[in-house]
Amino acid sequence: MRLIAMSGVMLLAMSAVTAEASPLEGRQEIAELSSGFFNELKAGRISEAMHSALKSSERVLGTQAIDNVASGTTALLRSTGNIKDWSIYNTNVIADGLIEETYYVRCTIVPLFATLQFYKTDGGWHIIDVRLNTLLLAREAGYVPSGTVAPQEKP
Repeated sequence: MRLIAMSGVMLLAMSAVTAEASPLEGRQEIAELSSGFFNELKAGRISEAMHSALKSSERVLGTQAIDNVASGTTALLRSTGNIKDWSIYNTNVIADGLIEETYYVRCTIVPLFATLQFYKTDGGWHIIDVRLNTLLLAREAGYVPSGTVAPQEKP
């Protein structure tokens, strides 16, 4: 009887562990969202990229705020040059169903770091936040993407 009770506890413990979401859950869906976003930017469809990516945040942000982000992105891409390609730089699982990925984006003049936040709803994964910075702008603002070495103060 004791063995049966122990195995019941083990089954319950194992089911609790498997019920937790894996950090890789939704990896394919997230990859498709980010790829679609960057392909739109690369094609010069910046407003469409921003509105499509942030459609789930439109109720909170409002259409005008997304238009402003698109306008700022257009100006930023004029200074960085056209997007050539991109790759994942860092992935951070913030919480269950909330993932932040930073991408290294190679452009024709200077590179960008693009940080996208993905949130999982009952309808699947959605981009809820987009931040684009050149490395220079990011460092001036005090943001150093994880995995990089912060500039050292000279004595």
